[in-house]
Amino acid sequence: MKKTPTDPDSDSGISRVAWSVFAIGVGFTVVGGFVGGARAVTSVGAGAAIALSNLFVLAFLVRRLISPSRPTGQWGAAVALKLLVLLAGVFLLWKSGRVDVLSLIIGYVSLPLGIVVGQIATPTPVEKES
Repeated sequence: MKKTPTDPDSDSGISRVAWSVFAIGVGFTVVGGFVGGARAVTSVGAGAAIALSNLFVLAFLVRRLISPSRPTGQWGAAVALKLLVLLAGVFLLWKSGRVDVLSLIIGYVSLPLGIVVGQIATPTPVEKES
């Protein structure tokens, strides 16, 4: 019998990572409240929210980029636009004075930490026999 890997479009991997990013972001936000007060809560929470939304947008775009039926160039431009919007949004938040940059970065760090934790918690894919 031929063995085939599990469905690559399954959302189980991204779900684990998303929950990890969310949990770490909430944890950082709570700790930020105790350490830095209300402004730190806002800043760390904004960084964590940006990280989580960036994860979902990036996952969507990567799926479209590796899709066999993708139109050429269209999704590559979308990735560049996503990066531009991310950088412009963070710049505008910073320049408005509503967030502290260091606290915002601490919240955004929930993205790489959540990816690592989510991947550690993900079991190895099981091959199905067909």
